[in-house]
Amino acid sequence: MKLVFIFSIDEGKQTELYALLSKVGVSTFSESSVKGIYTDVNPASLFFSNKSITATSKMDIVAASDEQATEIILAINTLNTTKGKFPIHAYTVDIENMTKA
Repeated sequence: MKLVFIFSIDEGKQTELYALLSKVGVSTFSESSVKGIYTDVNPASLFFSNKSITATSKMDIVAASDEQATEIILAINTLNTTKGKFPIHAYTVDIENMTKA
């Protein structure tokens, strides 16, 4: 079992991300709005001496089987090749233990 953390900026990818999760067999997941912070920014792009730029982002957390987690990562890699300006970032974490349902 794995947790998949998915970070994205909603620029039209959310619908595709939801379809991707459904196709892999994910029936439920959690989503939250988060503030994305970019610190590696050209200083000429910054206003009023800010050292970073922020963006409204989404964080999705999915509990998935090992196979589903692999499928999610591969599918997101494919999706990012078609919409690379703001790629979706996804990470998997092994679950050592969990409560009984």
